[in-house]
Amino acid sequence: MIVSMKKAKIVALKEEKEKLLSELQKSGLVMLIPTEEETILIDVSENDDVIERTEKSLSFLKQYQEKKDSFLARTEVSYDEFFNYDQKKMDLLLELENLEKEIALKEEENKALLEEIKLYEPWLKLEAKVEDLKSSRYTDLFVGYIGSKDEEKFLESLDALGSDYKLYGLDKEKRAIIYASYYLDKEEVDLLNKEFQFSEHKFEDKGFVRDIVKNKEKQIITNNLFIDEASKKLAKLTEDKEKLYVLSDQAATDKELKLAPRQYTLETVYLEGWVRSDKEDDLKKVLETSVSCYDLVLLDPEEGENPPTCNKNNKFVEPFQSVTNMYEVPNYKEVDPNPMMSIWFWFIFGMMMGDVGYGVVMLIGGILFLKLKKPKGMLKQIGKIITYSSIPTILFGVLYGSYFGFGWFEPVFVNPVKEPLTVLIFSFGVGLLHIISGLVVKMYASFKAKDYWQAILDDFPWIVLLLGLGVFAVGLKIEGLSKIGLIMIAASAGIITIFGGRRKQGFIRKITGGFTSLYGLVNHMSDVLSYSRLLALGLSTAIIAEVMNRLAGMVQGSIIGIIMSVFIYIIGHIFNIGMGLLSAYVHDSRLQYIEFFGKFYEGGGYEFRPLSVQLKHVDAIKYKEEKI
Repeated sequence: MIVSMKKAKIVALKEEKEKLLSELQKSGLVMLIPTEEETILIDVSENDDVIERTEKSLSFLKQYQEKKDSFLARTEVSYDEFFNYDQKKMDLLLELENLEKEIALKEEENKALLEEIKLYEPWLKLEAKVEDLKSSRYTDLFVGYIGSKDEEKFLESLDALGSDYKLYGLDKEKRAIIYASYYLDKEEVDLLNKEFQFSEHKFEDKGFVRDIVKNKEKQIITNNLFIDEASKKLAKLTEDKEKLYVLSDQAATDKELKLAPRQYTLETVYLEGWVRSDKEDDLKKVLETSVSCYDLVLLDPEEGENPPTCNKNNKFVEPFQSVTNMYEVPNYKEVDPNPMMSIWFWFIFGMMMGDVGYGVVMLIGGILFLKLKKPKGMLKQIGKIITYSSIPTILFGVLYGSYFGFGWFEPVFVNPVKEPLTVLIFSFGVGLLHIISGLVVKMYASFKAKDYWQAILDDFPWIVLLLGLGVFAVGLKIEGLSKIGLIMIAASAGIITIFGGRRKQGFIRKITGGFTSLYGLVNHMSDVLSYSRLLALGLSTAIIAEVMNRLAGMVQGSIIGIIMSVFIYIIGHIFNIGMGLLSAYVHDSRLQYIEFFGKFYEGGGYEFRPLSVQLKHVDAIKYKEEKI
């Protein structure tokens, strides 16, 4: 059900605002909202900076982690560790950042050194010091490169000028060369260099090239040793990554606290927000223990106000709320669709999977995942949905006679592969009941809104009409029921025709409106056809399972064949279960959103998100006393 909300108005001493807000955040009871006079601007750039830096460091640290985190790993911290600031966590972050910067600098330096060595390689056989390569009074000295394809012609031109030259390293595109020419031949040499695109090379270092290269190689080795040592330090620091988890979540929690809407007077702080009506006493206890004096006013929502939506359901229904919220959050005033929807989602999911073996895997896997991993958020809800849906999966597996795709026992109901038409008719029957249940919820909502004529003259006749169609269809097999079905169809169709246009203006429109309302039957029938996907998905799961079993059986015949068959069997069924779960979740959701919600759902609400501790990396906080 959707929990009723109260608007809380809290006034406390300004000097106690930090304590008040902190305790409200720990309690997670109040969703604070901005007031009309809200003008306070809070700087949270420091929090954003810490969060960004921490996330970056955690990402960087992953490559140095020698052992991957177990899938079942959890991060739990004590109350004191989370809510008390510890400079050591910031020191750890700074140490990581410094190591990251130093490693990056050394890697960039190595990259530059390798590029420099590459430039020096053509000159390794140069016997002179590079600083001695200078022009003299009567000669001009040129050091550089000439295109390898022009080498022969260039050398011929140098010979013609009487220049002296020496060739060095060669690669695919250019030749290293040093040549000297008479200073009076400068014009001819300049033209020659231009013609053959001679590129001059300047040495940045001093000494022999071979010594320069050795020094650079030594520097690379030194840098690599530093990187190795730094990497070992980082590998060691991965053991303390939980401190970064805490630091990031602390910064996010503090940011949430800073952004909490509040208003100040000279001596007081004023807070306004929504609280669940069943948590009023809890809120009073928090206020009594956190501040010396306060004033609390709790008011019902005024006309026109739009309170947040907070669902309160049993353990079975609760995880299915995530399916509804993915579509749209129900508004505060409408009927909670989750109790009815959860049953149908659960039932249809099992019908789509329909295998005893797969159901057992879902049940065991889901329980282990929830107990050992202890996930949170959406992952937890999906884990529960899969675990709960294992039961109808097993039941439909028995009905279909499917056990990991094997027919070990005769089906109690029908074999969908051999009798698909029977399953198709059954799917249409399920669809008809699903749609009728949506109309029942709509009728209940009309009664709740005190729109009694809508419930009696509009909603109820459609329920009877669709039930009549179902009774008539069953009556084709069971004598006597068809007449009852026809009576139900005729009576409800008459009511819809007579009263369907009652809200329209003018006599003619009222008459025609009834007939156009009756045309809605076509829409309902097209919705029923959508449930053919129950057959399609059930068949695909069963057929793929059989194919995997046959493939595994085909390779048996030797020890290697048996090993291969086991491998095919396991991988094939894991694949089929994975694809089946994904398809069932998507198509089941689609049926709820379009065929079921389309009959009554309004949406347009927003979730109740109270001021609370922000936990992204930390899985749980161990409270000293009772958990607020």
